[in-house]
Amino acid sequence: LRRLTYAPGDIVLADRYYARPRDLRPVIDAGADFIVRTGWNSLRLLQTNGEPFDLFAALAAQQEQEGEVQVRVHEGMTGTPPTPP
Repeated sequence: LRRLTYAPGDIVLADRYYARPRDLRPVIDAGADFIVRTGWNSLRLLQTNGEPFDLFAALAAQQEQEGEVQVRVHEGMTGTPPTPP
């Protein structure tokens, strides 16, 4: 993902190998969106307000079989803001 260029409006589809903040950062910085397959604990996810995201609580509260939740990805580096929602 870091070798390509992206533009706002692009949608990047990636496999779980790329479910790492450093690989997703160029996509985010370009204003593009991404869909990436990931394990349930591969990325540290945050709610849009910056609080930790509890996947299992979100799933338990879900009323429909399918749903959508906006989250941020914590990059784990001091001074680096999490991804935007």
